[in-house]
Amino acid sequence: MEVTPENRPRQLVLDPVPGFTKQALRAWAQTRLHPGCHVYSDGTSAFAVTLTALGHVHTILPGKRRQATEQPHSRWLNVILGNVKRSLDGAYHAFHFFKHAPRYLAEAAWRFNRRYRLDALVSCLLAAAARRPGWSERQLRQVPVYGR
Repeated sequence: MEVTPENRPRQLVLDPVPGFTKQALRAWAQTRLHPGCHVYSDGTSAFAVTLTALGHVHTILPGKRRQATEQPHSRWLNVILGNVKRSLDGAYHAFHFFKHAPRYLAEAAWRFNRRYRLDALVSCLLAAAARRPGWSERQLRQVPVYGR
């Protein structure tokens, strides 16, 4: 999540990673993080080693459980993740989450990043869909499945 100088959420990217391994986090960080950005985490060792090696400033949020979630740099992220979980639980409870996780998370991030332009949501979606070439059923079935 990118934040403004006032620590308000600006943009959000939600990507599933195959696991919290150094290799998976390195691939994700190289794809998604701006070089030299400041990253806050819960102190998972894979984050510390991987992000520091890539030249990012890494800060471990202090506190345990509830204290860490109330830190200024994690508060909004926890609110957003809670909303996404509640939305997915209500709307997709009959589907296999791991099979379609990238699609569900991309949809949640797309809506969040356009939350201040609600009048343009449908037209943006239609324009994006019109620009993309169609996919055959075979291509759709070859999309990677996480969580297996």
